[in-house]
Amino acid sequence: MMAFLLDIITFLQISFSTNIFRINYISFSSFVLMLFREGFGGIVLGLLLSWIGVRLMNKSDDGNTLIIISLALVSFGSWLVTKIDVSEPLTMVITGIVIGNSRAQQGVSIESKRTLTNFWIIIDELLNAFLFVLVGIEVLEMNFSGKYIIAGIIIFLISLIARYISVTISMLLTEMSIKKNFCKNNLVITWAGLRGGVSIVLALSIPVEHRILHIFSIIYIAVLLSIFIQGISFRKVLEKAYVEE
Repeated sequence: MMAFLLDIITFLQISFSTNIFRINYISFSSFVLMLFREGFGGIVLGLLLSWIGVRLMNKSDDGNTLIIISLALVSFGSWLVTKIDVSEPLTMVITGIVIGNSRAQQGVSIESKRTLTNFWIIIDELLNAFLFVLVGIEVLEMNFSGKYIIAGIIIFLISLIARYISVTISMLLTEMSIKKNFCKNNLVITWAGLRGGVSIVLALSIPVEHRILHIFSIIYIAVLLSIFIQGISFRKVLEKAYVEE
């Protein structure tokens, strides 16, 4: 959901960017087309890449080969999304989820899967370290003026509402009925969804020349609010929802 939100903000920043002589405007149809292309296109491409990945991985039971296949999928997918203008985060997320939860990998041993998993755990730790360094550098140039703080609060509230709606739709589609604790479960799942590293990475991925609204400052404030408000109060929410029944 945050990927969609940042795609929208970036598109609006570029489209409403001004110079001395003229202002460029966007039409509603262009806006809707962008959302459809970024969202639906990212999902379709992610499913396609995951199907190819599962097929290739089933032909080998060597952990090193699986690592090479996964790297090839990431590299090729990252290159392809720039050519067809779809959401790269959404594409990679769908690819990873489908491959990670696929039951079609019957020919892959547990040891090979463990080798692949350990490799990506190491990559995850390294990228997290790089992320903290980048955040430290970026914080030095952040703007904490009042309007950006207000914008960060608004983004935080929008992300909560958007997550609540998406969780509600997902639960209705999977359960096909409203059970006794439906509202409580929905609230807890929504409140447990803290904004964090992914949101910051998406903000940092926006080209510097397009950060007209100091998007990193806004997202950073939203992340801080999410960590402090949701993180600190999550235990209280759980107690109110379940313990005191």
